[in-house]
Amino acid sequence: MKEVSKVVGLIQAKNEWPLLALSISHALMHHVDEVYVLNHGSVDQTSEGLKHLKKLWNNRLHVFNWYDERYWQEVYTNALIMISRTSSPDWFYVFDADEFLITRESKSLKRIVSDVDAQYSAIRYEVQNWISNEGFDETDLHQYQLLRYRSVASSFIEIHPTVYADEILAGNLNFFDVPFFSKVIFRNDGPSWLEAGAHHMKRPDHFKTITLNADELRAAHFPLLSRKKLERKVRQGQRLVQDGFPPTHGWQNQMVYRFSQENKLDEFWQSHSISSSNDSSGRTLPSFIIEDDFVQAIEPTLRLIDKSMDSSMLAATAGDLSTRRLDDSPIPFGAIVPLARNLQLMLLERDALINERDAAIAERDVLINSLSWRYTEFIRRILHYAKTYIKSVKNRKR
Repeated sequence: MKEVSKVVGLIQAKNEWPLLALSISHALMHHVDEVYVLNHGSVDQTSEGLKHLKKLWNNRLHVFNWYDERYWQEVYTNALIMISRTSSPDWFYVFDADEFLITRESKSLKRIVSDVDAQYSAIRYEVQNWISNEGFDETDLHQYQLLRYRSVASSFIEIHPTVYADEILAGNLNFFDVPFFSKVIFRNDGPSWLEAGAHHMKRPDHFKTITLNADELRAAHFPLLSRKKLERKVRQGQRLVQDGFPPTHGWQNQMVYRFSQENKLDEFWQSHSISSSNDSSGRTLPSFIIEDDFVQAIEPTLRLIDKSMDSSMLAATAGDLSTRRLDDSPIPFGAIVPLARNLQLMLLERDALINERDAAIAERDVLINSLSWRYTEFIRRILHYAKTYIKSVKNRKR
């Protein structure tokens, strides 16, 4: 019998409770052996909730608390990867609090990756956006059983993210019209560097990747789960703008922040959720199909959380402030961050040098293939022979 691969899940989250309890537990119940979670400066119930989850999952859950205000998503993700190598996994699976894997016949991710040919170092899978209900309450477990609306993207023309944002802001496009980028799950077979969002491997760039059919493996993604989550996105977008990030970095959050600046957040939410009312009021509404696959996939997790946590534990209220800025993990996360940051800077410098080299080669090729270069070839040869002759004469005189 073929040995089943060991898979480690990695997740970083800020103020995502109680959704975080569902996504971590769903992964541990069905798809991964262990989960490494980075609690990045949460001020809701996350810290206390993770303590409860730690009791539930014991040594299968590793919690790191980090309260640096900087949002170095890529650095933090790769720092978490470095730490998780101590578990000696065969594969890494990086996911967000609003993502849930759906597989054919509920097959475990561990068994799926075990069947991947050894020549492939990464697998690519589809991430499908799902639409929430207008009055959705994240703390009510029963409401997750009503999430049956999978969006159908209608805009497949590649457009710059800022143009997407402008079109959505103008009411010409709906956020769910735009397909979400696929993501990668990769082997632990050497040094690696994952791009922010887990959409691509930056290093090594020669990773051989196989794309799995959505019928076999996909993720249900809830980017706009509730009105409260929308408000959290506004704050994240504001921070990105204040920190000087380009509009392409976290463009969805920056777009939502722009809506809030124009007092159109209610309008945005009404256009991006399912309402019991049939009145569209001229709004651009998302296209969708009704599907029960997510509800069926999440049902065992809902039963577990309902049994192990009471309603007060699921409340997304402010946590105990006295527990903040404490990191009691065996490996201090703060000790790994500088190393990951230095590696990122080295990779950026290396990429800049490679781009500079490629530009020089391209410029040389253009010059060599130009008409002026061809027409002056005869003169250049004469000059070369002349220099050679003069040098030989000087040597004979000596």
